Amino acid sequence: MHPSLSIVLPVYNEARIAREIATRVASFAATHPDYELLLVDDGSVDDTTTILCEIFTKARMPNVSLLHYSPHRGKGSAVLFGFQRCGGTFVCFTDGDLIFPLDYLDRIAEELKESEVVIGSRSRCRASQGTRNLLRRFFSIGYNWLVRLLLGLPYVDTQAGLKGLRAESAEWLFPLLRYSTGFSFDVELLFFGKEAGSLSAFPFPTGIW
Repeated sequence: MHPSLSIVLPVYNEARIAREIATRVASFAATHPDYELLLVDDGSVDDTTTILCEIFTKARMPNVSLLHYSPHRGKGSAVLFGFQRCGGTFVCFTDGDLIFPLDYLDRIAEELKESEVVIGSRSRCRASQGTRNLLRRFFSIGYNWLVRLLLGLPYVDTQAGLKGLRAESAEWLFPLLRYSTGFSFDVELLFFGKEAGSLSAFPFPTGIW
């Protein structure tokens, strides 16, 4: 069956939480047989791949795939590697550590019926997560502000790890990317998407930073 939505989840050295990731992905996949989930191990040097493979083999989920390459290349490369192997009408990526609930993927699929590219935004619903995140939050705000200023991006949360595209949009958008191996992947994707006038943003109902 042709999947309606393909989801790429890049992971790197997540052995500590790999069992939790696999369990949540398998549970979600079981209730969404029309979705395709591709976990891309970005050259992990711990037991991430071994743990994920063990659990997915036992679960026997036909709509879940585990991909791996080496050496480590960065988030952008992992996302592109997965997208090249997607078969869905819509494609998206979210952080492999599942900091965002997988249920948000249903919202992505709905939004893509109206827009070519969709990005999530946490800006309207940020809540304090304690002092341990203050430094990370400070640098994230500064980076986001600088990116918006230099590139003219109106999106208040360029780094949110949940973005989706229609498959045909991904086909013409990804060849434009030139600096897509690391964190700049998100910014470059939004810049070219904005230039094409195809972006839609929505807020996450979460306080996670």
